Amino acid sequence: MLQVIAKDGGYPPEQGVLNIKISVSDVNDNSPVFSQNVYNVTVNNRQRNTPIITLSATDLDSGRNGNISYYFSSKTTDDAKQNFILNELTGEILLPEKFKSGEVNKYKLFIEAQDGGNPPLSSIATVLVNMVNSHNDAPIIDVNFVSKSNGNIASISEGIEVGSFIAYVKVTDNDNGENGNVDCVVDHEHFQLQKLGEKKYKVIIKKVVDREVESNINLVISCHDKGIPSLKSERKFSIQVTDINDVQPHFAKTMFKFLTYENENPFFPIGLINATDPDLGPGGELTYYLLSNNRYNFPFKISKFGFISTTQSLDHEQQEIYKFKVLVQDNGIPSLNNTANVVVEVMDENDNAPYFTFPSVNPFNLDVHYHPKSKSDITTLRASDRDSHVNSFLRYEIIKGNNKQMFTVNPYSGVLSYSRAIYQNDAGLYELHIAVKDSGTPVLTATTTLFLTLTVSNKTLKMFTAVDAQYDDKIHINLFIIIVIVAMTASVILVVSITICIVRKNNRRNSQQRGELRPSNVFLDENRQLEYLCEQAALQYDSPSAMAVRLPPEHSKEFQKAKPSREDNFKHELTCERKPSESPSHYPDNIDRSIQVRHLFILFKWHS
Repeated sequence: MLQVIAKDGGYPPEQGVLNIKISVSDVNDNSPVFSQNVYNVTVNNRQRNTPIITLSATDLDSGRNGNISYYFSSKTTDDAKQNFILNELTGEILLPEKFKSGEVNKYKLFIEAQDGGNPPLSSIATVLVNMVNSHNDAPIIDVNFVSKSNGNIASISEGIEVGSFIAYVKVTDNDNGENGNVDCVVDHEHFQLQKLGEKKYKVIIKKVVDREVESNINLVISCHDKGIPSLKSERKFSIQVTDINDVQPHFAKTMFKFLTYENENPFFPIGLINATDPDLGPGGELTYYLLSNNRYNFPFKISKFGFISTTQSLDHEQQEIYKFKVLVQDNGIPSLNNTANVVVEVMDENDNAPYFTFPSVNPFNLDVHYHPKSKSDITTLRASDRDSHVNSFLRYEIIKGNNKQMFTVNPYSGVLSYSRAIYQNDAGLYELHIAVKDSGTPVLTATTTLFLTLTVSNKTLKMFTAVDAQYDDKIHINLFIIIVIVAMTASVILVVSITICIVRKNNRRNSQQRGELRPSNVFLDENRQLEYLCEQAALQYDSPSAMAVRLPPEHSKEFQKAKPSREDNFKHELTCERKPSESPSHYPDNIDRSIQVRHLFILFKWHS
């Protein structure tokens, strides 16, 4: 407000006052000014919907030129704009409800204050926000396998090398400080984690994997932060180990031994070769081959299942044992193989008859001169048999032509000799038919004819007559009878002695068991009576005898000492009964007064 005063020169002077009001129209010539150029604020990440700071700016202009609005400057990052809310009218900065705690702990906000003039003027202040993260979230594990995977299932080849990289692991933990410091481990003997950087790892092979040992591996990746309390996360995976042909076929044993018979028809079964291969697919499919040095006369073949059979009839006499190898090969790539030894023993059958090697011709002429000082052996017959073992055990015998019983042949050595004394009238021509037999089943025989011309020395004994033969037979018979009588007498004495000893021992035992029930002399008297009766009965038979004495069951056991041993023996049963004594009072009431001797076997063998 201005006043203009006009005064005159009179006295008193007069004056006039003019009030002048000057209105100055505003021009937007002042920019907004913040109270601070830089603001520092510390914020808890849980402080939601509450202003973290209120910015204040002034503008000297009036009217619209002095109206200030607040905006994020273009210098502010998009991440900061998403995590903060700015009130354009009041200058308040707030955290949104969905504030994401990230790895960023500090934010720089550029706030622009702009007036309403035309053109508008503005100024910029910097707000530095320090985030204090009070959250402690568990780490988040993300795994990407090199090979194709389906969810938590992945596959690797068992041929993968140690140190190979199979998966990439990334861990996310947006907590601040120790809450966001993460360590990860893999607890498995075949795998390990190798750190690539902060919260980044790769899974590598630590030890060779073997599908035949473990075809499915459960892998657990575990990560935990260092907050208090520490939070832990796990990712579980199932790793399937795919097969490669890495296992050689394996035989059940290194040598297979089989027995078979000769003369069987072709395709006769020999035995089964057993081999296994734990590989899958073609790597586990086996093919068998027989390897032999003799390719042209090899009588065996093998099927695809490992079954060995013959291709022709076998001959034990031609070859007894066959030794060769069997090769087993899988169908994998590359193919693997193995070998085993096979031994086939051809068992002999009695299919070859024996034959004489001496005499080598049939018939054979043999001239023999007898002298009293000559040995009894004439010659030795020789024979052979192509069979083996029991089938080649030979026995010799004279089957015809030995009417005078003058010759004998040793059945095992084949020695032909004189069986008796030679007399002058034994000279002459003898046609001996000699056979040799093996011990097989069936028995096979060969025969030969020996024309033996016997000449006798004049110094031999007198002529052999029928009377001499009869006398000679009597000598043999008498000697035989003497031997039989001596043997029978010795047998009788031995058996009776043993029987008497047994009876005495048994009676003595019964006497000890009875104790004081009756005097011992009474028992001994009765025992002597029993022995006398039985001895009298035994003396009535001139033959080996034996007896068994059986007392009542409550006082003794049965003794049996002899039984008939052959059908041509006969049995005679004799019962010896003790006569009651004069005074029954000698015996207790609980003892049977009869003692029986039963089963007295008289064994007699007729001899002629």
